[in-house]
Amino acid sequence: MGRSTLLTLVALLAAGCGQLADPNLYVIVPAADAVERTESGAEPLVAVARVSLPEYLDRSQLVSRSGANALVLDDDNRWGEPLADSVPRVLSENLSRYLPGGRVVTPEEARGQKVPYEYVVALDAYEPDGQGNAVMRGHWLLRDTRKGNVMAEGMIDERRPMASTKAPDAVAALNENLSEASRQIAQATAGKVRR
Repeated sequence: MGRSTLLTLVALLAAGCGQLADPNLYVIVPAADAVERTESGAEPLVAVARVSLPEYLDRSQLVSRSGANALVLDDDNRWGEPLADSVPRVLSENLSRYLPGGRVVTPEEARGQKVPYEYVVALDAYEPDGQGNAVMRGHWLLRDTRKGNVMAEGMIDERRPMASTKAPDAVAALNENLSEASRQIAQATAGKVRR
């Protein structure tokens, strides 16, 4: 291979590398229709103690299914922060707004405080299903930290049609799933948490 051919190849590779676009970044946000009900400085009543997610979601790329057993990673569309951080934070904020008279905090905010109740959430799925829907499946429970008993529990089974298979529509539908799951959890536990 001649020197001029090698220089041409290097120039073409450099030009190709310079054309890669930055990925689009997305975040999960609190429910838009929820009303702030408690003061942020109020003593917390409930903590979201843990939200477990499937291990395949522990990555920056958006993940979707292309069949029952196949996953697709989208390198052009990524989460702006790990879902393991954003889902508990947004769930806590949503529950604070939906739960009458209760401030709900993340595990980090609850450290060093005696919070009388805690939510534990385990998700089995939180992704587009490859059939035009965003899904969120799992279960939750509410525990009395003073007595150690489970006071309430329930299933999460949200399936929301996406406006399209494009990333912004997928993220919007996933966000709505989390908002609706938050509403349902708050309704199911509203009479059980008391100061």
